[in-house]
Amino acid sequence: MLVLENLSKSFGNYQAVDQLSFTIDKGKIMGLIGQNGAGKTTTFRLILNFLQADEGKVLWNGGKLGTKEYNTIGYLPEERGLYPRATIYEQLIYFARLRGRTKKKLPPKLMNGWIGSK
Repeated sequence: MLVLENLSKSFGNYQAVDQLSFTIDKGKIMGLIGQNGAGKTTTFRLILNFLQADEGKVLWNGGKLGTKEYNTIGYLPEERGLYPRATIYEQLIYFARLRGRTKKKLPPKLMNGWIGSK
């Protein structure tokens, strides 16, 4: 279960996230929808510990998130950073290598052309 308790973050005089609280139960999927500048990206960056909150807590099953938990969270920012000249297969290999995985450690479905290679 993911719990945000009174999470706040400001940048100078701009309050990006103001006392945000919510709970996401195990097995549920959530998304944040809102106007530009509403704090969606900042909230996800706080959850993923890319930014430090000014106030509040982010809890996973009652405790702080660690590396194991961060590796189970999918995050798709607006700026996806995909490479238009690379195939999906090539991009998956690239991102896997960034995370320290070799081709031998990739799922067999990927390596057997399930995603598709050149």
